[in-house]
Formats: sequence, structure tokens, C-alpha cells
Amino acid sequence: MKRRLTAGLLLLCLWMTALMPAAGLAETMIYQHSGDFDYLPLADGTVSLIHYYGSDAELTVPAELDGMPVSLIAEGAFSWNNDLEKITLSEGIISLGDGAFSYCTFLETVSLPRSLTEIGTNPFIGCDSIMAIDVAADHPLLEVRDGVLFNRASHTLLSYPSSLSAPAYTVPDGTENIGTMAFYGNPRLKSVTIGESVKSVERRAFYLCEHLAEIVMPEKQPSLGSEAFFGCSSLATMVFPDSVKSLATGLFRNCKGLSSVTLGENVKLIGINAFRGCWNLTSITLPEKVTSLNAGVFADCRSLTEVHLSPRTAVIGQSAFNGAESLQRIDLPEGLSKIEKEAFYGCRTLSELELPQRLSVIGESAFYGCIALKSITIPSGVSLINRGAFTLCAGMTDLTISEGVTHIAEQAFMYCQSLERVSLPASLSVMAPDAFAQCPKAVFSVPAGSKAEELCRSLSLNYETR
Repeated sequence: MKRRLTAGLLLLCLWMTALMPAAGLAETMIYQHSGDFDYLPLADGTVSLIHYYGSDAELTVPAELDGMPVSLIAEGAFSWNNDLEKITLSEGIISLGDGAFSYCTFLETVSLPRSLTEIGTNPFIGCDSIMAIDVAADHPLLEVRDGVLFNRASHTLLSYPSSLSAPAYTVPDGTENIGTMAFYGNPRLKSVTIGESVKSVERRAFYLCEHLAEIVMPEKQPSLGSEAFFGCSSLATMVFPDSVKSLATGLFRNCKGLSSVTLGENVKLIGINAFRGCWNLTSITLPEKVTSLNAGVFADCRSLTEVHLSPRTAVIGQSAFNGAESLQRIDLPEGLSKIEKEAFYGCRTLSELELPQRLSVIGESAFYGCIALKSITIPSGVSLINRGAFTLCAGMTDLTISEGVTHIAEQAFMYCQSLERVSLPASLSVMAPDAFAQCPKAVFSVPAGSKAEELCRSLSLNYETR
């Protein structure tokens, strides 16, 4: 009997290795091949169908393999098959794994058995040709309405086939959940109306629906899962009511057409990368309850020119504005304590910036490449100016480093080629040799007899005492 090892099974075996004693590994890692199928024997005497290798246009998945009942269809078992046009699952199969038929480009008809009681994430992602999903009218779990697959038990919309041609869709009344990846990659939908009964829109529900321009939400907005609208590049506006308290990770990531967002006053948390890659977003006002900007939240927002931070903002996270190349000015609140790594990396038009006195952390490469900055005063609460913090700030002419700063790390001001006047404090005790490398015009002002003077002398920097 032939045996094979696939990437999917290898991952499964690695997971099981962590859970089972060494004595059982030999049995666990062996699976079988029968006809065009790979399968894994299970402890209950049934098998999980792992992969199909065949090229049939029409296929009935057998009820048994080598005399053992088929109970499970594993995640992605039929994925990327370009031959299948019609498939029927035999009675006895009880579980269908995530994306089981994903990217079966020519699959037109699927028949699901009454025995099927578990169904994972949208099994038909990228199946652009599906014309019919057949289930029995009295199926205990599933139903199809207008070509859309639902779980009647959990009131969940499971799969809106990408082959459906209507430009608009209204989620039926009574639906409580829009499932993970339910509308994934639909190339035709332009408008979706979500009714009052919907409580949640799950992860990646509308992922890469590139023509989706309108989402009509109920007054009481459902919870929105991470990356729910990732890549919806035609979506232009979004208004959140006051009932919304948080925005999920990557919620509007790569929504390149999104130009206007209104956040309700009760929004407290905006997730990592929530607006990353929203190229057309020009301005944003953050509610007062937002005290921290998460990593990458406005990264690559190329058109962002105006940002109104909450006066209570204490932290600007890693890469929060990385690549926001049109941002010219940002008013930092008095209570800001941390600007983390690469927060303003590549903000090439940022020309006006006043660092607040309570600031204590400027992360690595925080202002790397901010070529329009003219002058900066480092406040006294910052003890360490991190590596590359102001590298390639090529337009900077004046720099004042306040008393309290003790360390200037490697390349902190490297390639600040217009820098002319630098004031160093008596508190400075450590300065990397290349902290001001390639700053040919810089003249340093230092307290006479200070460690700063000693450092400038030892590094052969042009300095004068005060």
C-alpha cells in the first residue's frame, strides 16, 4: 500500500506530536492511500479524507475507504482542483473542514448529505463557477436560500458563492451571524444591507470584495471581526454610531478607496493595522477615549494630511503612521509618554512637530526619513535617544537636546545633512561614534568641562563651549 506525506498532514502530525506520548507517534504519523484519496484512520474506526488527487469532472466521495467509513473531510481536501465540476458527498460524512473545496475554479454543483452536522469556514472560497449547492429540504443543519448556504441551527450565513451575479444583497431577516470568509473575494457585489437581527460579522467576512462600495448597517451595529473588510478597495465611507466601542485588528486594511471615516464618541480601542493601506483617507478625528494608538493603525495612509488625536493619548504605537507621506503636521497631546519604533517612519512631508514635555520614549527609527522636519527639541524626560530615531531627517537645521538626556544611540541623527546647530546637555554621558555621522555642517554647543565636551573632542566633532 502506497503512503505519502503532504504539507497539511505534516502540520497535523506536528500538532499531535505535542499532545501524544512517543510510543504512539509511529501509528499517528502513518496514513493511507486508496485510489485517488489519502486518508487518516481515526480512533473511532472511521477515517478522515485528507486529500484528493484525481482528475474526474464528476465525483461521488465514497462512504468507505478500505472498508472504513469516511466521517470527515479535512481542511482544503479538494482545494485547487481544476477538473472537478460536480461533486456529491455520500451519506455518513458528518464534518466538512475549512475551505474544503477552495479555489476549485470549475466546480458547478455540490450535493451535501443529511448526515453532515459540522461545517467549517466557507468551504467554497474562490469557487467562481458554482451554480447550485444542493441540500435536502429537511436537512437538520443546512439550508440554501437564493443560492446562499446557511446554518439554520446557528442562524449563520456560511457561504455566499462568488459566482452569484447580483450587484446587491440583503442579508435575510433572522440571520444572526455572517460567518468567517462568507463573502470572501466576491467579484460582483457592490452593496450589502445588514439587518437588525445580525449580531456579528466574523473574521474576513468580506475579505477582498473589491467592488463592494456600500455597507448598510443597522442602527445597533453588529460586532465586526478582524479584517472583516480587508481589501474592499471600492468602499469610500464608513460611519460608526456611538454604540461601537472598538474596531478590530485590520478591519479596513488595504481599503484603498476609503476616504472618510466617522468614529462614535465611545470608541476606545482601534486594533492593530485597522486602517493600514487606506490610501485615500485624508483626515481622521479620534474620540477622547482612545488613549493609545496600536501598531500600524494608519501605516501607508498615503493621503493622510490631518490627524486629531485624543488629548488623552499616551502612546503612539510601532509604525502607527509609517509611510503616511502626506502628513505635514500633527499636534501631540501633553500627556503623550511614548512614541514607539518607526511610528513616523517615512513621513516625508512632516514639517511641524513639537515633542511634549512628558515624553519619555522615542523608539528606534521613530522619525526615520522625515526629511521636511526643520527643528526638534528633545524634552528632558527622554533619557535615551534610540538607534536611528532621526536618521535621514535631511532638512533638519536645528536640534536642542534638553538636560536629562544621557544616551544618544547609534545613527540617531545620521544623514541629517542640513543640521547646523546642535545643543548638547551636561547630562549626556554616552554618545555613539556614528550618532551624527554624515552631518557635515553641524556645530555642537556644549557646557564647558562637561562629559558632552569630552565626547565631542574624542569624536573630533566641531564644537564650541557655553
